[in-house]
Amino acid sequence: MSKSISNFAFFAVVFGLATSGYWLPYAQTGVPNRALPELRTNAAGYSVPPKVVMSEKYKPFWIQHAVSGFSKDTSLETPAHLEILRHSENCAVTRPSEHEYIANVHTGSAWNNIDIFSISEEKLNAYSKTYAKIQQEWDIGYVRKKVRAGTQFWTADVIVGQSDKPVYLVLASETAMVWNIVKAPETKISRVVLLGNYGVGVSNLADEVPVEVIAGSALAVCGGHVALQPKPHWPLYDSTGNRRKLLNRYKDDYRQFNRWFQNTLGVSVDTNLVAVRSANHFYVGEATPGQADKFPYKYVTDSKVRAYSDDRLTISNWKAVNQMFLSEIKKRSNRL
Repeated sequence: MSKSISNFAFFAVVFGLATSGYWLPYAQTGVPNRALPELRTNAAGYSVPPKVVMSEKYKPFWIQHAVSGFSKDTSLETPAHLEILRHSENCAVTRPSEHEYIANVHTGSAWNNIDIFSISEEKLNAYSKTYAKIQQEWDIGYVRKKVRAGTQFWTADVIVGQSDKPVYLVLASETAMVWNIVKAPETKISRVVLLGNYGVGVSNLADEVPVEVIAGSALAVCGGHVALQPKPHWPLYDSTGNRRKLLNRYKDDYRQFNRWFQNTLGVSVDTNLVAVRSANHFYVGEATPGQADKFPYKYVTDSKVRAYSDDRLTISNWKAVNQMFLSEIKKRSNRL
C-alpha cells in the first residue's frame, strides 16, 4: 500500500510540474509572477518557453512586459484570409538604407501551429500512381499515417518596439513559418524580407508595407539554406552522434548563407540578430522593453496572412487537407 501511495504522489508532483508550464512547452499558465525559467538547449540553440520573449544578446523577458491584451499562447490559430506572395526575381531584394534600422530575426521553429498548409505537387503525383494501394490499405489507416497531405506552418510573434528610424525587418526561418507582427503605434516598418528553407508568411502587417520573399527552392539556388554560425552553447547532437561532422556542416551552411546575405543586403547575417532554435515571441527595435508604454497585442486568428511556398497553399485543418489531398489523388489517378 505504501508503495502505491508513493507512486501516486510522484505522479501528482510530475503532473503538477508539467501543467505549471515548466516541463511541457505548450502548457498554459496565468500572468507570470515568478522568475523567468532557465533557457533550455537542444541540438542547435536555445528553446525558449511560451510567454517568454527573446531579444538581442539572449535577453529574455515575459511578453506582458511589452504588450497589452495578451492572454495566452494558443496551440493553433486560424487566419481569415490568405494572400499569395511572389518570390523576388534574380535572387535580389531591396537593400536597406543608412536611414533604416535593420531588425534581424532567425528561428528554427516555434511551439504554435497555424491552419495553413502547403500541398506538394510532387506528393500528389506520386500517390496518384499508387492510388489502388491507398484504397486497399484505407482500413488500416494508411492515409492518416502515411499520406501526409502537406506541411503545416508554425507561427511566431515579432514584437517591434519603438524606433526613431524606419524598421527594415529581415525574418528568416528554417521551417515553414508565419511571422505575426506586433508593433508600437509610432514605429514605422519600411519593408519586410522573408527568407526560409520552406514556406514563409507574415500576418498583421499593414497592406502598404512591401514584402519581398526568397524561400524554398529559390533560396536553395541563391543562398543555400537559412543557417546560423554555431555558438558555444549548442549541444549539436544528432542520431549519428558525430558532433564534428554536424558542426562542420553547420559552419559550411552558415558561410554560404552569410556570403549571399552580405552580397544581397550589404550587411552580415549577424547584424542586430535575435536568434534561437525555437520560440513563440521575439523582440526587436532600438528601445528596450520597459522604456515605453505597452502596445496592443494582435493574434493571428481572423487576420490576413501574406504567404509564399513552392507548393500550393491553403487555409484548412489536417482532416480537411487530407480529404482534399485524397480527392485530388483520385482525379489524377483516373487520368493516368
